[in-house]
Amino acid sequence: MTMMSRKGLLPEADFYFSIPYEPPVICTPEALDAIIDADDGNMLDAAYDLFRQELALADPEYAASVGLETLALEDFCDRYFAERMASDPFIWAERNLAEAQRNYEAQYTVAWRYAILRTHEVIELLVPHLDDRDFKRFSRYFKPVFVDDYATVPHESIQRMLALHRAGKLSVIAIGEKYRIDSHGPESGAILQVDDESTRC
Repeated sequence: MTMMSRKGLLPEADFYFSIPYEPPVICTPEALDAIIDADDGNMLDAAYDLFRQELALADPEYAASVGLETLALEDFCDRYFAERMASDPFIWAERNLAEAQRNYEAQYTVAWRYAILRTHEVIELLVPHLDDRDFKRFSRYFKPVFVDDYATVPHESIQRMLALHRAGKLSVIAIGEKYRIDSHGPESGAILQVDDESTRC
């Protein structure tokens, strides 16, 4: 079995955090409303700056480790995924699951993950007000971070994927943005076409 992923990554394991959410301090709905009301043609970058300040306040160590202070919006997404992209996805999944399990047992919240989770609904307020150019920027450089952080999966699901991989039954393939899936062939399954390579799924 082959899993398809644009980046060749597996989802991460659910992480521990308190409910209801703690309210953001800097990247607040009121601050976003002020940006929207100003409508100065710089809304997305202004919102990203609030996000960046919130993240740095929540987890200064993480902010320093990724060079957040100097990261433009176009660079943050790549830096967010960089370590995972450089690792085997199943090795990363095993380590991430072990970390998440320890944190649940200790009721410990990873501050930078929680900050991203808490700000995604605030940043979402901006989306209907973006022009076409900034909506494309948001979709390419900002949205993937929120989707990844929000779309973590139950620990049991990660355990099952790891077990299938160890049994030689599961792999993951990076498909990027330009791919085609043909499911209308004479044989069962589908053909994945990425560049000049074809894979039967």
